[in-house]
Amino acid sequence: MLHLLNNAALSAEEGGHHVVNELPIPTEMFGVIAFMLFVLMLIATVSFSSRGKSPEVGEYEDPAELPAHERAMISDLNSPRQH
Repeated sequence: MLHLLNNAALSAEEGGHHVVNELPIPTEMFGVIAFMLFVLMLIATVSFSSRGKSPEVGEYEDPAELPAHERAMISDLNSPRQH
């Protein structure tokens, strides 16, 4: 009985329909494209790396010396919140 099941499995395997889906680009290009995307994400991340750094101690002693966008952020931070 096992022999019959084995023959049935082999015949089904040989006579079955084999589907081959061709890729639109060579397989190596998938790796190249992924590598380029990761490099672009790294560049974007590094470009924002200096945004979180605070000025050195004593660099701006008078708040009037701060750039205009930083003065606006401080006044917005100090304003009362409305919920």
